[in-house]
Amino acid sequence: ARPPLAPAAAAALRRLFDAAEQAGLQLAQGEYRLTEVKDAPLRRYQLSLPVAGGYPEIRAFVAQALNADPALALTAIQLRREQIENPELEALLNFTLYLEPGA
Repeated sequence: ARPPLAPAAAAALRRLFDAAEQAGLQLAQGEYRLTEVKDAPLRRYQLSLPVAGGYPEIRAFVAQALNADPALALTAIQLRREQIENPELEALLNFTLYLEPGA
């Protein structure tokens, strides 16, 4: 079983979902993993979020999410398009959220 989200992490996820909604995107159910940062008083939530939409919408979502939360970092992005003429992309966005222990 996965540990419950800390309140600060839950608030950050709400901001992510709000940013997606503002960009006109729906976030599918993602995954998260909590790890401790060695030699630093930090906890790291690694978030993996699949999303589908146009490139401008995905880009707007990422920009809004990063601007809304200084503790959030985009660590990887994978974009895939089934056919070149299809304007919709499938994206896998990997974010890392850094929080103080107990936050």
